[in-house]
Amino acid sequence: MIDWATLPPERFRRALSSGHGRALLHARRLGRVPDEGALWSACLHCQTHDWTLEGHRAPWLWQVLTEAGLARAWSDRLLAALPEATSAPDADQLAGLALCIARSGHTAAVAALEAAVARPVDPTDALPGARELVALQGAAGLRTVLRAVGAALLAGDDLHLLGLGTWMMAAEDILGPRVVAEVLEAADDPASRAVRAAWADDTALPDDDDDLPPARSPQPLTPREHEDLWSQVRACALARVAGRRVPLDDDHLARALARLARHAPGRVDPILLTLDTHDSPAVRRQLSRLYTGVRDPLLRALALQGPLGHPDRLRWMIANHAPGDAAQIRAAIVPRLPADDTHDQCDVLLRLHEAHADTDWSAHLLHVYDRAPSSLHREDALVRLIDDETAPTWLVTEACWDAHPDVAAVARETPQS
Repeated sequence: MIDWATLPPERFRRALSSGHGRALLHARRLGRVPDEGALWSACLHCQTHDWTLEGHRAPWLWQVLTEAGLARAWSDRLLAALPEATSAPDADQLAGLALCIARSGHTAAVAALEAAVARPVDPTDALPGARELVALQGAAGLRTVLRAVGAALLAGDDLHLLGLGTWMMAAEDILGPRVVAEVLEAADDPASRAVRAAWADDTALPDDDDDLPPARSPQPLTPREHEDLWSQVRACALARVAGRRVPLDDDHLARALARLARHAPGRVDPILLTLDTHDSPAVRRQLSRLYTGVRDPLLRALALQGPLGHPDRLRWMIANHAPGDAAQIRAAIVPRLPADDTHDQCDVLLRLHEAHADTDWSAHLLHVYDRAPSSLHREDALVRLIDDETAPTWLVTEACWDAHPDVAAVARETPQS
């Protein structure tokens, strides 16, 4: 069994940043944390890889603070930090911490949440404090939010209209649609009535306006557009080989390759593979994606030539994998890449596991669990390790304390011997 109390400071900081349960377990064992500055920064700044998909970590951070004996001492500082937040994710997380503080009995937390609702960083992204006030005070909290938002609408702030559905649906999740509807119906002040009218318009649109245009999506290329793009991209590759001026700049070349990937080619054009040495990471990435599904010995040879652990080469192994490659891939995976490259690397490893299920990918899935910037990838790796019956006991134990509730739920539902 792992001794969670022996986590070195650097590993604690990394676990705190990634949301791994070992950070919380370390605090539980010792009753303190090795780096309070890192913990304070983690509270101020939402560190999830994609806040829109993963949310924030306020409840988990509050647990860490509690186990480290810092929750009470830091409560006033955290409430004071809420109006200083400059991004929606940071403000959203601090509002979540304010909810935890309120539930601990701190009398100033409600006022801090009400102030946050009245002065959001960007109401199109989030309304920090709204969900928290509803969770804390029920219908009374909803009425407070309605008055604040309605006042903004009456003042001509239409940005609140764009984020209206997000917090209203959160209120419905907490209270139920019937209670929300009753609160809106009973509202008799001008501000609340303004929200009621806006919400009625918002919810009526799908049913009442059949002429709305469909959501925008990438348009398929016409044969002529496809031919023109191929010509432009080939011209760039040929110009580079000949040492001439390239007709497209790096950004336009990467975009052209990305558009071509909408219609995946069935074979490799060797001239285009010369772009694999292009100076632009975006060009190399889009070339890699263009040929992801193509089986060709040239792609396999380039991938094995390395660096095989980089996602731009690793993608080509999905269609060109052969027995014995898994060991080479594992040996080539370096733990330290930029966050976006690590995210892509972990995504490709999960796709390799899915495409070649008869191969042992347990070591690769452990790497995804340990290094993926996204907790969604971490959850995926955990589920696959459990399903394959290769999840170590220590990993399942740790995952029970993960910052992301879905990861923790998966682990806690797993029988342990």
